[in-house]
Amino acid sequence: MNSPPTIAFPAFLVSVEVLQDRGLRIVLEDRTGRGPLQQDADGLGLEGRDIIRQNSDCSYEIIWEVVVCFAVRGDPFPKESGLRATIKEAPDGSAFLPWVESQSRAEPEYVATIGGDFEKDPSRRLRHWVIVCNEATFDVAALYAPNVRVITTRPEDAPLQ
Repeated sequence: MNSPPTIAFPAFLVSVEVLQDRGLRIVLEDRTGRGPLQQDADGLGLEGRDIIRQNSDCSYEIIWEVVVCFAVRGDPFPKESGLRATIKEAPDGSAFLPWVESQSRAEPEYVATIGGDFEKDPSRRLRHWVIVCNEATFDVAALYAPNVRVITTRPEDAPLQ
C-alpha cells in the first residue's frame, strides 16, 4: 500500500463501487467540523452536535484492482480493540481470512490469474484490510494492498456545498 494520507477517524462513507467484477473502490471523506450544540433535539434529554464538513476536509479513494472477498458490517465500531484508524491491515490470526478461504477460490494462483498476473508465486498470501467509517466497517481480502489517494481538496476559502 502506498503511504496513505491521514484520514479523519471515523471517516464518512461517500460511495462503494465494484470495479469490473473484481475490484473495489471506496470513497470516504473527512468531516472534522462540529455543528451547533442542540439541546434535547430528540426528546430524550440529550444534547449533541452534528459532525459537518469543513473547508479543509478532503475526500479519499481507496482502490483494490482485485479482491477475493469483501464484507460490510453495519457496525461502525468493530470489536477489534485499539482499531482507531480509518484503514488498517488486520493482524495475522484474523477470523475473516479462514472464512474467506473456506468459502471461495482464494488460492494465490487463482487470484493472480484473475488479476492478470500470470506468474504463479506460492509465497503470496491473502491479506485482510479493515476500513472503518461512520456508517459501517468493511473487511477486504486481497493479495495486494490498496491504492489510496486524495481525490478532492478544498482550499481554506472554498465554499462548502
